[in-house]
Amino acid sequence: MNQKEITLLMSYVLNNRTRLESELDRRQSNIRMREFTLTDCVECAYSSVYLEVFNQVTTDILHRRQKNRGVNPPCSCGHCSVGSS
Repeated sequence: MNQKEITLLMSYVLNNRTRLESELDRRQSNIRMREFTLTDCVECAYSSVYLEVFNQVTTDILHRRQKNRGVNPPCSCGHCSVGSS
């Protein structure tokens, strides 16, 4: 990947992570601040899972990129063994 592609990827990650976190915060706030329905709970759970999956896929992509470049720094994400001996 060239520098422009890396910048675009990181912008995509930042924008989507921010959007997903805001959506989850809004849904959690809706549950706390008003009478909620089963639909509200399902949407909140869906938002939480979607954010978690997005974060894991992003971590996997960045680890794969580092591995392809021959860089294996120790990983502290707790989900993989990149950089571990």
